Amino acid sequence: MSQEDALNQINHTLEEMAENMKPKPKKNNKAALLGWVVIGIMTMYLLDITYKFFVSF
Repeated sequence: MSQEDALNQINHTLEEMAENMKPKPKKNNKAALLGWVVIGIMTMYLLDITYKFFVSF
């Protein structure tokens, strides 16, 4: 194996490593998004109830 072949092999390996390290685009998960919206609404509602409970004292 010549020195040029060894350098080409190293270059190819480095290119593969760089490709693997690139962040992959995330897919939108509509079920997870809907779940977070429901949790957020429930949290706001519970905070409102808690506020009204403590203010009534």
